[in-house]
Amino acid sequence: MVSAFVISIVTWLAGARIVRFFNDDSLADPLRHWLKRKYGDGSKPVQFATCPWCLSVWVYAALFPLAYYCGDQDWFLLPALVLGASWGYGIVKGLVDSPLPVRPVHAEVRLTDDRTGR
Repeated sequence: MVSAFVISIVTWLAGARIVRFFNDDSLADPLRHWLKRKYGDGSKPVQFATCPWCLSVWVYAALFPLAYYCGDQDWFLLPALVLGASWGYGIVKGLVDSPLPVRPVHAEVRLTDDRTGR
């Protein structure tokens, strides 16, 4: 039996991947373009499909009750694990592939002549 904590974490990761898919994934570009053509660029449906804060509320409102009642069943847990692993891979890949931040060093160098002091 899977613990409630593990089910919660897996559900949270799966929800993050679902939101990321609809907000940013290129595979969902046709859906976002269709919404823009049908409803206009600043419409509520377009905002809903492109705003992670807006979409995540509804995704988690659906996922967590489902996880509460069915979280230890394979038909829920296996797809949630796959989605969660996909999201985790995306985060790790972004960290590994991005260059390390380099802060510029600003140093002032003055050359003086010891004999004249200038």
